[in-house]
Amino acid sequence: MRLLFLLCTLILLASGCGKPTPSELKNLVPVKITVVRKDEPLADVLVQLVADSPVLLARGGVTDANGVAVIETKMQSSFGAGVQPGTYTVTLAKDVPLPSELQERENEMDLSEAEKAALDRSRRDFYDKNRLVPLILTDAKTSPIKLTVTEKTGAELNIDVAGY
Repeated sequence: MRLLFLLCTLILLASGCGKPTPSELKNLVPVKITVVRKDEPLADVLVQLVADSPVLLARGGVTDANGVAVIETKMQSSFGAGVQPGTYTVTLAKDVPLPSELQERENEMDLSEAEKAALDRSRRDFYDKNRLVPLILTDAKTSPIKLTVTEKTGAELNIDVAGY
């Protein structure tokens, strides 16, 4: 029995289980997403495509200075340009750094519960006023943005986050 287990383990290891097959990375089609806010490009926005089907692979990209993200697919440690054809929900996220006075206050160790609550309110207020990507677009459960990627043409999408 132990020999059978060892033999099965060796076969799995030799076959490279878990590695992408060339055909899976060859079937990718190009996807480009442009993100703007009131016609101004948004750089450094994390763009993710969340598949409606669980068999599709992880995919995403980050916008450049022109607000353009070229979406890549990740399998294990391999990447491929483009995505598999299918329907996706698009999510966006962009970090806005806290002002230094709030960062310094967060690092203080001896805050009372009232001070912690006030700091939490200040942090929420800051993010509410300075958020560049509306919260509705940050979660696949709430994002209304859908994208259908076809085998023949791939997809391009322009998103103005000011409209949400």
